[in-house]
Amino acid sequence: AAAEGQGCIRDGEGGAGADGWGSIWRVGREGDGAIAELNSMEDTAIPPELLLDEMLYSLMTFPNTTGLGWDKVHPRAMRRAHIQWLQALVKLLIRCEKEGRWPKTIELVIICLLPKTDGGFRPIGLLPVLPRVWMRTRRNVTRAWERRNDLSYMYAGKGKGAHVAAWQQSARAEAAARFKAAYAQGLLDLVKAFERIQHWHLVQQAARLGYPRWLIRLSIATYRMKRVLRIGDAISDVVQATRGITAGSGNATTEMRLEMIGIVDDALEQEPTVEPTLYVDDLSAQCAGPDAYIVEHLVPFTQAVCDGIVAAGGEISATKSVCTATSPSLAHSIVTGLVQHKIMPLIRAKSLGFGMAAGVRRNAKVINQRLKEYKARIPRFRMLRAMGVDTARLNRTGGTAALVWGQEASGVPPSTLLQQRQAVASTGSPASGLGGQDIDIALILQDGSATGMADPAFVAHSGPLGHWAMAAWNGWRSTESLGMMMQEAMIECDKAVHPWRIAYGPAAATYLTAKRLGWTIVDATTWITDRGFQLNLLVDPPVVITRQVHDAVRRWRWRAISLKFPSLAVLADGEGAIMEPIWKLLRSTA
Repeated sequence: AAAEGQGCIRDGEGGAGADGWGSIWRVGREGDGAIAELNSMEDTAIPPELLLDEMLYSLMTFPNTTGLGWDKVHPRAMRRAHIQWLQALVKLLIRCEKEGRWPKTIELVIICLLPKTDGGFRPIGLLPVLPRVWMRTRRNVTRAWERRNDLSYMYAGKGKGAHVAAWQQSARAEAAARFKAAYAQGLLDLVKAFERIQHWHLVQQAARLGYPRWLIRLSIATYRMKRVLRIGDAISDVVQATRGITAGSGNATTEMRLEMIGIVDDALEQEPTVEPTLYVDDLSAQCAGPDAYIVEHLVPFTQAVCDGIVAAGGEISATKSVCTATSPSLAHSIVTGLVQHKIMPLIRAKSLGFGMAAGVRRNAKVINQRLKEYKARIPRFRMLRAMGVDTARLNRTGGTAALVWGQEASGVPPSTLLQQRQAVASTGSPASGLGGQDIDIALILQDGSATGMADPAFVAHSGPLGHWAMAAWNGWRSTESLGMMMQEAMIECDKAVHPWRIAYGPAAATYLTAKRLGWTIVDATTWITDRGFQLNLLVDPPVVITRQVHDAVRRWRWRAISLKFPSLAVLADGEGAIMEPIWKLLRSTA
């Protein structure tokens, strides 16, 4: 690096500096005995045969834009190699599994520090191509282990994403409020969770949970490769870590699950009435009942989890770990019992990007902050527009993802939806602005096709309605529970002067969102669309519900246009004007 004229990282750069990260990784320390313990363990499991076809398939699953390690070899490029070379590579990987180590000539990992939105840096490892190919090829083994250990509180994976976990948390809070019970939620944040994992603890948990010894041994050998820290053009000295797993590696999330399962299971054995939610390294614990009951059970559970994390070498954040409850007094009683871990009481909190407020108040801070951040990017969109970039296409293909995330449980009130639509319409307009153009027409034009959805109104409606449909279809909550929640929400919202102000959870958000489209909610699983078509959420799959919602949003927009332009009233009850020729013309002149 020095020979190429690149600088060295000084202490203080990159958040902790090279010396700070070295301390986190325990650079220069003696091994913790993990490798010796692995070698002494009797493992009768024989690795499944590593097949050439599996490796060839795995090579093609890497994204085109994947980051490259020091060897500058894209995994897809290896697919072009001669078949004999690929067969030799398979034999080399088999030998590495058998010996539990990598060839010395490849041992270097580049750790890139990426800035986080809330400050600080997130280290991402760029591994050499050989370990990356091995981890991807052996993904079938790690997935089989994940299926065997797919616990009810575990999220991340097919059908159990962050949005599902957060929706469940919000639903539990609203259900408690509808049933007149107190509720509290503790949200634990781990400081540099991946970097602080002790290898000896991983080995112990692997033995406890039946994780293959040969798999964890070669993974740990990967994480103990020599590494350099890079920020821009500045590169640190070469160091060797003795703890931590490299975020960005193929097995990182599985091994974080391996790290956390035992800790949560031990706490649940002590307090089985608490409902935890674990998404990678984000842990939440919820409990409902009388105040004294919650304190009696939630505090020991949280204490046991915190103690387990600290004993395993982790650290609980003293600034980001919080507790929210139905009353300030309940939150205070909980944090008093957890004073040594410095958990803070909050009226409103954020979990996995969703606003949480214990089901008794509305938390609009999160979606309002997202709107503010999106508005701040409007000048950039206009600059791109002036340069000839199709910003409407950016909005259709993910440009609004950050704006609309986290709305599924809380819904979007009319005033916020209007601001979102105005912001998106502005980003897709010419540099001079909308120039008085009708917002509905502007967003219809931005859609660009019959299936395009640049308008945030689509997600604002399909989010709450689609997730409620998934809850009924997948049995996230019992039909009886959903029914009672919806019945109470309908009564409360119909009585309220400003119903969106009491939309504290998914039931109220679903009811008010459907009402805005002109739909009728008969009960939790029976809906009637604005066209009079009856939907049964136990019979009609969520994809059908979502498609109906998208069609209803299009009709909702054309009804709004007909009110502003009486000459277009003939379009109000139909699907609107035939827009394909206009979209085609706009695409041809873009």
